Amino acid sequence: MERLTIYNQLGDFETAKALIAERKFQPWEGGEGKIVLQFCTCNIELAKQALEQNEPRIALQLLNELELYPDNLGEGKLPGKPENDIYYWRGVAYEMMDRPEEAYAEFEKAKQGDIIPKQAIFYNDPQPENIFYQAKAWQKSGDERYASTIFENLLAFGKDHMDDHIRIDYFAVSLPELMVFDQDLDNKNAIHCLYMMGLGYLGRNDRRQADECFSEVLKRDVNHIGAGIHLNCRLL
Repeated sequence: MERLTIYNQLGDFETAKALIAERKFQPWEGGEGKIVLQFCTCNIELAKQALEQNEPRIALQLLNELELYPDNLGEGKLPGKPENDIYYWRGVAYEMMDRPEEAYAEFEKAKQGDIIPKQAIFYNDPQPENIFYQAKAWQKSGDERYASTIFENLLAFGKDHMDDHIRIDYFAVSLPELMVFDQDLDNKNAIHCLYMMGLGYLGRNDRRQADECFSEVLKRDVNHIGAGIHLNCRLL
């Protein structure tokens, strides 16, 4: 698990994908979502590479593999799991294939969901990139004003909650990991807020400030996949 995660972090998504395919995973209670995250990451990033190489059909094939998780992952897709990023990139692939009706349908799906940013401590909490790709889909629909509002929401939440003190007053399946590894929840919150701000700046096309936020996230948590991916993404 750690090995394939490192390959994803290094951008060697082909190797990560191959390692995932060759073994059977058995997620433990509190470890749910970890292998799914790596599986989705390598497929989405390989799809984006295919788009950069003007291979939208290959990209679409990789993204379609995420509709049903393979049995060897040891866990299925949670009901209602947000997949705004997958729908968005599928829409981009259909655009490149000159199939506007199918692109429109994917962007419409990518626009769905809650646009209000939230704290994200546990693995199944709402993630800010889903909100980001909602806004990107609204841009594709020509509604720049609404997209801008969503990006501003990300920025405002990050700035307003950067110094929050986080305390857990209930049990959740991710709690054992937090206790075993003695994580600093205030720092985890600050990282989350910086990441939100980076996405907000990226949506505003302020690449310099976005990169500063993503770089600070990686300085605090070198294993933050989202920051690493969006720091280097040339398609956004």
